[in-house]
Amino acid sequence: PYNDVGPFHKDKWFWDLGCGKINKNYQRVKIWISILSDNKKLGFRFVRGSAAKNFEFDSEFRNHIVKPIFDDKRLKKEKIESVRGKNGSFIIFNDELLHAGEVINSKKCRLSLEFTFCCNKKNILNLFKFLK
Repeated sequence: PYNDVGPFHKDKWFWDLGCGKINKNYQRVKIWISILSDNKKLGFRFVRGSAAKNFEFDSEFRNHIVKPIFDDKRLKKEKIESVRGKNGSFIIFNDELLHAGEVINSKKCRLSLEFTFCCNKKNILNLFKFLK
């Protein structure tokens, strides 16, 4: 399980490193959904308020793509939160949220889905009203 859990990163960093382009009038919104977990921790960690902060990161070419590398030792453990809930719980977040996977101590596999939506910045509030 330790090889299958992504390290801390902002999804925006992949775009900054050239893994795609987006029109400047659009904003990326992420939705992560827990499908299967055998624990109240669902396998997603994040740092509250991190979307508004700049963090330095490096990059490396791995598995045919340039990937961001972030030293999470700089994070204070008390700032890291786990998404908790039951199967079917989800989190909607800005692609600038610093987040990572989380190892779940269980005999069951952790399974989740993640989607990226590109929303017109003028209409993004309508998306959140719809999802409420």
